[in-house]
Amino acid sequence: MAFKDPERKRAYQRAYDHARYAANPQKARAKTRLYIEQNREIVNRRAREKYNTERQRPELRAQWAAQTRAWNRRNPAPARANKLKARIFELLGRACVLCGFADERVLQIDHIGGGGRKARRENKGLPVRVKFYRYVLRSLMLGENKFRILCANCNHIDARSRLFISENVRQARRNLLKEMGNRCVRCACAEYEALHIDHVHDDGHKTWGSRGGSRLLYFKIIRQQPDRFQLLCANCNWLKRLESKSGQLEAA
Repeated sequence: MAFKDPERKRAYQRAYDHARYAANPQKARAKTRLYIEQNREIVNRRAREKYNTERQRPELRAQWAAQTRAWNRRNPAPARANKLKARIFELLGRACVLCGFADERVLQIDHIGGGGRKARRENKGLPVRVKFYRYVLRSLMLGENKFRILCANCNHIDARSRLFISENVRQARRNLLKEMGNRCVRCACAEYEALHIDHVHDDGHKTWGSRGGSRLLYFKIIRQQPDRFQLLCANCNWLKRLESKSGQLEAA
């Protein structure tokens, strides 16, 4: 249908788009998300151009601020992060690709072959969960094979395999872990690289602040105060942290 009047043409297009969206909103949203992920630079450039054109109008700036506050109240950051993480699990799976562990509370998104620190430097602080999950989703939509799902144990073992640790420190740690039982007190995991020295009362900040930066001195403190420490695998340590946080929220 041809329109000579551009206003009528735009009105017709808006009505058509609204009707198509109402007929199948999920399909329309998925198509929009896919376009945005595949054309991120174009979308950002158009948004910047529109913003630079309209930001000269004070009434619009006040309106934008109100809309942003309202949207943030309706969509708090933790809820947005959880939704994005669920989408990532749908694409990558809901179990560790190395050992099959399927408790989602300890599943982590791993950079295949390392590179997480480099990605954080290049993307200006990716540890913010929403920003990091968007970065992962964008990569997955582009078909890049950069990420996989690992449990905390496998992720820790993989990371330590690329970490340089002097033989002196490594041997001292082996001796200390042997004295402490050489296995997780919760699940009996005996994988050396997955074991963590955990502070029983969650007072690690006190020990780390007093050790003077020396790992060997830290081991000495552990031997002097054995009741304050225990061995947990990375999975159980992560679960303990979540349980402790949940207990603090309930107490509050």
